[in-house]
Parts: sequence; structure tokens; C-alpha cells
Amino acid sequence: MKPKLTNAIFLVALIISSACSRMTDEQQLEWARGQEVYIANCLSCHGADGKGLGGTYPSLTRTEITPDFTARTRYLIENGSPNAGGMWPISISKKETVEVINYIQNAWGNKADFETLQSSTQLSTN
Repeated sequence: MKPKLTNAIFLVALIISSACSRMTDEQQLEWARGQEVYIANCLSCHGADGKGLGGTYPSLTRTEITPDFTARTRYLIENGSPNAGGMWPISISKKETVEVINYIQNAWGNKADFETLQSSTQLSTN
């Protein structure tokens, strides 16, 4: 196996094992689904390690998780922003939006309570 691929697989396994150790079984499943959404839609710009690419795409690591951060993340996923590295809206369901937000907020050293579909909807209407 190629060294870069081996390292990437190891990194993903390490992230999963460290993050999942503090989650319930249900949260682990949701986190894994959020990781799948992240890989399909976010990885190419923000990277496997969430550190982004230079100054163009922001790092998602060690972020202070606040209601404002959660609401802004949701807004960017749903609406995109020409100022956020040319980020386009992502066409995913509301459930997938919550799952990927939970993944981002609980990966790479980030730690936050899990959002639910209901709590995330309340954030976007306040």
C-alpha cells in the first residue's frame, strides 16, 4: 500500500477512535454519517485533518464551538458564501446538515454537545 494512503487511513482511524470514546452508540452512528457527508462534500477544501488549505479554506480544527459558530456553519452549508473561499451551497438534507455539523464540532479536538434536528432548526429561526 502507498505510504500516503496508509497514513491517511491511520489518521482517519485515529480520529474516529478518539472522538467516539466519549459518545453514546447513537451519537457514534450519527458522527459516522456526518463523516461520510464531510468526505463527500467538504474534504476537498478543508482536508482530511480539517485544517483547510492555506488562507483560502479555513481550518475547522480546535474551533470555539458557540451557538453563533453552529448557526454560521449551518448558514454556509445551506447558502454558501462568495467570501468564504467561494463556498457553494451544499445540496444535502436537513438531517445530513445536522450530522455534518455534529461531525465538525466533534472532530480534530473540537468538543461540543450534539445538535438535534429540532435544536438546529431553532437556531436558524432565532
